[in-house]
Amino acid sequence: MCGRYRLTMPWHELVELLSIGGPNPGFSPRYNIAPTQDVLTLIAGDGDDALRGGLLRWGFQPSWSKRPLINARCEDAAGKRTWARPFAARRCLVPADGFYEWKRQGNARTPYDFAPVGEPVVTFAAVWDRFELDGGRVGCVSILTRAAGPEVAGIHDREPAVIAAEHRAAWLDPALRDPADLMPLLARPAGPLFEARPISPRINSARHEGTEVLEYIQDSDGPGP
Repeated sequence: MCGRYRLTMPWHELVELLSIGGPNPGFSPRYNIAPTQDVLTLIAGDGDDALRGGLLRWGFQPSWSKRPLINARCEDAAGKRTWARPFAARRCLVPADGFYEWKRQGNARTPYDFAPVGEPVVTFAAVWDRFELDGGRVGCVSILTRAAGPEVAGIHDREPAVIAAEHRAAWLDPALRDPADLMPLLARPAGPLFEARPISPRINSARHEGTEVLEYIQDSDGPGP
């Protein structure tokens, strides 16, 4: 799963890199983004703007769930009642320049940073919907995950489903609703997508949001199982 990630690139650089139109919705760079926080979410833009940004709460909150549903499995999201309609009609992207997972070693858990290989920012596949929260309808986002690739699998069995740059427009296209057309966009391409490095346990607390969470440490066992 993806339970913590980062997006540290300034807004003006994101605008240029991803062709985002419109004003900054309130985004500022973050090193330790956690569930239930407002996160930058991208949908299809208008005119010459490829994408449009907004802030949505991370985690679906249906009335039957006591906890926010921050992730959905891409393999079966189209058939689940919570995600079926958003998967068909409310797809979006969550940009990130890294995510975090924890490797279990006995009773210890070592946090790892997974940085993209070959590009400064990737876009996670996601879906959005509205839920009754705090006395009103609140827009929420859930990130799709897939089976982990080789550089992630030694630490966790799931990873965020990255939508490649050439597939972003198709993923956001409202005319595409059939899972048979959408599932190929979620496939993991060949080759490594992320570089894994152990980092400071400061990342364990969502209160720590500065660059200090990315202090790298030595791990004699490496990222393997």
